[in-house]
Amino acid sequence: MPNATPGEVLDYIQEAYHKYYDSAFWLRDEHLMRERRDLLDEPGLTAQEILLEAVLAYPSEVPVDQACAAAGLPAEVAKHLGTVVFGRDLDLRKHQAQSLKTSLASNDAPKRNVVVTSGTGSGKTESFLVPVIARLLKERINGVGSGGLHKWWNENWGSANTWQSSRSLIEEAPQPALRALLLYPTNALVEDQVSRLRRAATRAKEIHGAPMFYFGRYTGATPGGTYYPEGHLDAKGRRIVRDAARDIKQIVSEAARLADRAEEIRGQFQDPSCGEMLTRWDMIDAPPDILITNVSMLNIMLMREHESRLFEQTRDWLAASEDNHFSLVVDELHGYRGTAGTEVSLVIRNLLMRLGLEPGSPQLRCLGTSASLNGEEGKEYLEQFFGVARDTFEVFPGEPRLPNASLPVDSSVIEPIAQQAIDGDIEALDQIIGAISPREALGAACREAGTREDDGAIVPARLGAIKQAMLGGGGSEVVFNAVLHAAAREKSPSLKEPYPSFRSHMFLRQIQGMWACSNPKCDQVDEAYRNPDRQIGKMFKHPAIKCGCGGQVLELLYCYDCGEVYLGGYVTPCVDRAEAGQVFLESGPTDLSSNVPGLVNERPHTKFRWYWPGKQVPTDVSSSWTHSDPSTKKQKTFGYTSANYDPLYGLLEKAQHGDTPTGTMFSCPNDVNAPALPEKCPACDSKKSQHRVLKAFFAGSRVNSPIRGLRTGLNVTTQVIADRASTKLGTPERTAQMIAFTDSRDDAADVAAGLELNHFRSLLRQLVFRALKPGASFSIMQAQVVAVKLQKDEALSTDEKEIASVIKAQGAALQTALLMQSMSMSNPEQESLVDAFERDVVSAKGVSWSVLVSGVMNDLLALGENPAGTDASKQKVANEFWWRYFDQTRPSTVTRLELNAESEGRQQVRETLSSLIAAALFDAGGRDLETLGLAFACPLGDHSTKLGMSELQARDLLANVVRLLGQARLYQGGGSSQSSTNMPTGVRRFVEKVAPSLNRDAADLGEIVGVLLRDEDIINENWVIQVGRYSSLKLELVSIQGGLHRCKKCSRVSANVSLKACTSVNCSTTGFDPISEPEDDYYRWLSEQPAHRLNVEELTGQTKPLSEQRRRQRLFKKAFLEDELESVHGIDTLSVTTTMEVGVDIGSLELVMMANMPPQRFNYQQRVGRAGRMMQSFSYALTICRGGSHDDFYYTNPERITGDTPPQPYLDLSRPEIVMRVAAAECLRRAFASLDESPVGSKSTHGAFGKAAEWDTVYKPDISAWLATDTGVDLVVTSLCYLAPLAGGEPNRIMNYCRSQLADQVSGVVADGRYIQVELSERLATAGVLPMFGFPTQSRNLFKFKKDGKLEDMVLSDRALDHAIWAFSPGSEIPKDKQIHTACGFELLREVRGRVESDPDPLGPSLAFSKCSDPDCGHIMQGVQETCEVCTQFAMQFDLYQPKGFITTPGQPRDYDGQRQRGPTLSPPVLAFKPDYASGFSLGPARVALASDEPIALVNDNGGELFKFRRKYDRMIVNDEHLYRDHQPYPELEGDPECEGAIGAVFKTDIMTMLLEKLPAVGYKGALDIEGQKAAGPAITSFGEFLKVAAARELDVDPAELRVGTQNWRLDSCVTRQLYVADALENGAGYSRHICDPSRLRDLIKTHYDDVKKNWHDPTHADCDRSCPDCLRNYNNRFLHASLDWRLALDVAELVLGEPLDVSRWLGNAKHIGTRFADLCNLHDGKVQVEEADGLVAITRGNNLSIVLSHPLWHMREGLAQNAQQNAKLVLQANHGSALMVEFVDIRDLAHHPQTYIVKMLDAQ
Repeated sequence: MPNATPGEVLDYIQEAYHKYYDSAFWLRDEHLMRERRDLLDEPGLTAQEILLEAVLAYPSEVPVDQACAAAGLPAEVAKHLGTVVFGRDLDLRKHQAQSLKTSLASNDAPKRNVVVTSGTGSGKTESFLVPVIARLLKERINGVGSGGLHKWWNENWGSANTWQSSRSLIEEAPQPALRALLLYPTNALVEDQVSRLRRAATRAKEIHGAPMFYFGRYTGATPGGTYYPEGHLDAKGRRIVRDAARDIKQIVSEAARLADRAEEIRGQFQDPSCGEMLTRWDMIDAPPDILITNVSMLNIMLMREHESRLFEQTRDWLAASEDNHFSLVVDELHGYRGTAGTEVSLVIRNLLMRLGLEPGSPQLRCLGTSASLNGEEGKEYLEQFFGVARDTFEVFPGEPRLPNASLPVDSSVIEPIAQQAIDGDIEALDQIIGAISPREALGAACREAGTREDDGAIVPARLGAIKQAMLGGGGSEVVFNAVLHAAAREKSPSLKEPYPSFRSHMFLRQIQGMWACSNPKCDQVDEAYRNPDRQIGKMFKHPAIKCGCGGQVLELLYCYDCGEVYLGGYVTPCVDRAEAGQVFLESGPTDLSSNVPGLVNERPHTKFRWYWPGKQVPTDVSSSWTHSDPSTKKQKTFGYTSANYDPLYGLLEKAQHGDTPTGTMFSCPNDVNAPALPEKCPACDSKKSQHRVLKAFFAGSRVNSPIRGLRTGLNVTTQVIADRASTKLGTPERTAQMIAFTDSRDDAADVAAGLELNHFRSLLRQLVFRALKPGASFSIMQAQVVAVKLQKDEALSTDEKEIASVIKAQGAALQTALLMQSMSMSNPEQESLVDAFERDVVSAKGVSWSVLVSGVMNDLLALGENPAGTDASKQKVANEFWWRYFDQTRPSTVTRLELNAESEGRQQVRETLSSLIAAALFDAGGRDLETLGLAFACPLGDHSTKLGMSELQARDLLANVVRLLGQARLYQGGGSSQSSTNMPTGVRRFVEKVAPSLNRDAADLGEIVGVLLRDEDIINENWVIQVGRYSSLKLELVSIQGGLHRCKKCSRVSANVSLKACTSVNCSTTGFDPISEPEDDYYRWLSEQPAHRLNVEELTGQTKPLSEQRRRQRLFKKAFLEDELESVHGIDTLSVTTTMEVGVDIGSLELVMMANMPPQRFNYQQRVGRAGRMMQSFSYALTICRGGSHDDFYYTNPERITGDTPPQPYLDLSRPEIVMRVAAAECLRRAFASLDESPVGSKSTHGAFGKAAEWDTVYKPDISAWLATDTGVDLVVTSLCYLAPLAGGEPNRIMNYCRSQLADQVSGVVADGRYIQVELSERLATAGVLPMFGFPTQSRNLFKFKKDGKLEDMVLSDRALDHAIWAFSPGSEIPKDKQIHTACGFELLREVRGRVESDPDPLGPSLAFSKCSDPDCGHIMQGVQETCEVCTQFAMQFDLYQPKGFITTPGQPRDYDGQRQRGPTLSPPVLAFKPDYASGFSLGPARVALASDEPIALVNDNGGELFKFRRKYDRMIVNDEHLYRDHQPYPELEGDPECEGAIGAVFKTDIMTMLLEKLPAVGYKGALDIEGQKAAGPAITSFGEFLKVAAARELDVDPAELRVGTQNWRLDSCVTRQLYVADALENGAGYSRHICDPSRLRDLIKTHYDDVKKNWHDPTHADCDRSCPDCLRNYNNRFLHASLDWRLALDVAELVLGEPLDVSRWLGNAKHIGTRFADLCNLHDGKVQVEEADGLVAITRGNNLSIVLSHPLWHMREGLAQNAQQNAKLVLQANHGSALMVEFVDIRDLAHHPQTYIVKMLDAQ
């Protein structure tokens, strides 16, 4: 809806979301449904209050001629500059004029470099385009040479054998050279700016009739590769050029077809005629004036000789005149931070060195943009980044126009017309605009409400606060909404006085589940929700320990098929005296440090239990079933058993003989760790097969079950929210376009496929609902009148519009037939058509199946939607796109298919649609159309005679049979089938229930029903409904007129109950209650909303080929070719990764969505800035919060993610290790370039240094000599160290290293057997001799073999090796373009002499590793070890492979169905060596060691089972059946495998390790015992994170520059953990080495401790119970959040520093914790009291048991306890008698998990 306000948008989304939840998670108990809905509607549960941000505009106020004069430019340049850059003669914004003047300053000017820090939409891009283009205009205003472009792509490359570049024919032109380099962090920003350049180039071309300047984008996507077509071309060369020419001709053809489109559209797409250079070859031969690239590509260009001509020509041009200037433009400067940014700064120094620009050269002009850059800190950053003196920079922040309004506004003028304005009355809206200028008033209110008290910063504010600022304390909500409506309409008066626009920040949450009190007698249930049969207590929206009644709170579960309610609980760790078979349950996982699956069907029986309160399994439902264990082949029995449950304890146990059971529980064999849920529902007997997941079932990790939690799926949550947002913000014809951000390519593919699939399912139900709604009754004569009016395009009444919609739904042929009949001119065929229409539609009681299918199909085609659905396999029929088969979707320019083929294709689409409609009609879980009160399906006609009963009884019997078949999915395409001709179980049981009341034999009656349905061709021999015969299927959908009835026993809803039998399989009732109103269903509501298509495409780095990337960008930008229709081909939503790695200029986008909470404020800011860039009044940033502590924190505190001050960028050129690696790379490049015969053919991104095996014999002598003597080494080191804050002697040390040590170090790496890379440069980068520059040296491809295909078409995706070993692990499913590909093994495909060949050794050489046999240790070591070097247990050897490539299963990929098996969760990287603490040092009670050149390994060992590799030609296949969700690949590969082992990634960096073994007065004699102390592991982990931040502060770097981990270490006394700190930068940045010094390490810990102790104890941090982003949490450690505790971190810091342990941090609150615990216990028996015992708090029950609350780091075991604990014990026994049992408990554990101790206390005898 245009001009919708933020509040209306959010209300609409929430209404839809809540309705969807009610429909999708239907419960048969209406009282529970009402209670749950009221919980959903509570503020904050599913959405936060909107935060609104005023985005200030920047006025255009400096005339171009005035700005040019100030910059010393001639009038002729001023004449064209504005038109070329902006498309019209606009005034410049102030910062743009300032940038022009400064950048064009003379060489002796003190300020000549520019950084612009203005806000979003301020024209930052033009701040550098204006000066860059101004220079080009000045140089060429008098001419650009003669001759035209050489269009080499049009030549015949079958015979042509010499290539010449596109500019080779131009004479007397300016010397080709790079005048400007535009450097971007992501391809998204590259694309954004290239489109602007393209438009500018097109306009500039009009000045001379030829390109004014040349520009080119040089990225990994630019055609050309590493080949250069020089001299006479051989066959291979001609083929390469021919392939490139083909691609360019396609681009040129597209540009020609778009030539008549608007400039904005044309500018999105490549066009060589305007001066755009499309291939690397053209740019190398004649460098473009403006080169656009990213940092990674620039480094590759600098490191290889392939592009050297490009730099040499520029160097020569700069040397020709000091008036020639090179502009270096860096966008988004703030993105270059830390070690990655430091490496970029060295790339820039290397670039300037290659161009011959000496340090400080005035020929260099730096231009940058940044979100923020403050003070001297910012100037220092600029100096280090560019290698240019800081005092040459000017920073221009821009001057936005502030809103001019007095607050509060006078609402008296608005109030009388407020409601009219809200209702859309234009006159009322304009009156408000005339009275107050709503955008100015709203902008002023946003600024006032958003002004932060502590620092005065202006941040997004909540709508309520903005309303108060605008209208005062008692402001009217209606008036405020009226102002918002007026603001949506108001336009800015001019560019000189622009009004603010507004960004609406919306945060919605995926519902994580529901919980309920397990006490059936709970007194906390509100009266409105009470029900005599209710078996559970009060419902909770979050997990809780106890209900107010004392009952244990458990998770609420339900059956998807019947809506029955169950409970589930996490198993409390076993307590003393618990009897065998007893478990105690609570609402949340008790061991938060372990990974407990979020999905209930993935939780194991050992950790979670299912319980059916108050009910027993019906006698006619089987109580047991069996499965064969895949590992032993033995049969195991599972089933239901009667249970006793005590809701006050949470105690669940099997009922014994003579007990009165309270309910039912699931039981499984003691020797099987099965999943927690039964695989079938005891209430309705619905069950799921475990065939494909049997191995996972027996591992306790997955069960297919109709029983589920009440947690919304992420895909469907995203779809409902995104769908409704885009609908509300769109028009009746089209939804608003949207970009959806996710964090990975796989997630982007998931979102694209999931959004489209779930939308289509919703759309189909929406249209079916519409088609089945009772319409206006009318006659054929009335239909004829409407047909005539439609023909004449006359106005229709309301009733006539209804008739028109019915006619249109039947197709254009019917409208023509009615028209001709009205004029008595119809032919027999038309008469027949009208007769069928009268019979099947006008006079029908219901809607026939054929009419329904045809109507829905016509509706879908009218929307441009494929009636066959979104499956990738259904997008073509007989190799033709589906849209070619239908007149409504086929563009007029596209040739029609041959009639027979067209007819067959249409029939195939209709058959598919018919099955999809059946799925919607017969859905389970209370979502079928009969339950919803809409319609039921039954055979056409009266069959009472054949059945021997009344017409009503016959109809009811048959309708119920059809319903049962449908809900068993026994229809064509339903996914279920039966080979038997016997009556299906559900039908048989229903017939058995009705037969007695009809005095019939059940078997005979069933046989008669089957024969009748078969004779009518409704079912086949196997009882499968023949929906594929949609045109002749004798079923009709009858509207429910007589009301609905609910079964008194099982709550099943039915329309046809004359036979008094329930259709629930296991229900024997004969009683029904009438229902006054049907369920308030989401899809019923949706049917009233506008219907629309939703085409979603992913656009990521794995979108291939490049032509497909271009096509998707073009269709999203609505640039359609003549053979395309917007309604069919247009893309509504792009799903992209966070970096938008492919890039698309999104222009005037109104809506962006984050499908997960971004990591930090900076990331959020970057993404939301993509919306509202064309000054709409309102734009929308929609964030969907998943479960997890990171998302939850920022959902609860949205002001933090929207308003926290982003960190300042920083670099660290003080680290000699980083500079040394870059110096080594450049020196080696120069040395190899000096050889008479340099290595060729390398594809390494790290340099062309030949093969590692050739180093010592072929290259080393000459390279060593060059390094030792050439002055180039001095130049390299001097240039790289310029303005770098290195210690005094470091540059000389780096120089000496390059000259005298580098060559020998290379030899050492070549000889080291741990490195297996063939290319020398890759091996050196892996070994840390060369820099990584952010490149994954060990990148791996996932291949999909295609016979006779090209290599590029076989690459599905790629990942860094450490990612690939789990993402592409055998059995992992990878989504791409709405299909699922399954990885099954390893293969490396390469192109050799134009053919694709396989490497015969795809696994590569193995590395010997060993693993401790003790699973509690699990230590991994590189090399062959007989015993574990940590715990001395036996070690097992295994081979570790670093695969060269991965392969998918053969055959067609599976259509995306919303399910995907991800790769395994791997353990964190492990130290594959034993630290040498003997050579380290002591830091108080800790031992510290430093390791360099030692391995860290990430290992995937197939869950400890190792992979079995079987050869299939040159592929190594892993075909263990249990790994695959679908069929086992290559089942013919049997017998012993060729080899077995693990896959992994091994990398090196600097590592500091620390072992805490002598901590005073804690733990097991000074060591934290992870087996005997609950807090030991969290304490070490928390201190590790504390240490990481402390080290980062000392180093002045971001904590993300360091990695921290822990690893088990066995001492003589106990098992503890060592912790390690490693550099995050691969191969190290020297950080860990720097801090590994006794005094420095102690000082940094002490400094950080002193700073944070006060802050963390401050009341402002008091809400932090364990950890938060203000103490220990961050996005990178999100998987550790449950283990982090700031109090424990401070405890360990004190002990390490030798400070007194502040026990009050824990025990100061002991009395409060104890009292709260006693209150929980006393809900049961009232005998528990709190008392003090020698300074400690104890909780005592009579004279039986006392527990002493102890410090978490004290040991709780007798004999290891501290004196304070022992003294307390003596006092307690003195007070209560020596028989009193006294135990010590961890106060932290008791506070968070009281249930264990409540049970212990109450069981004490």
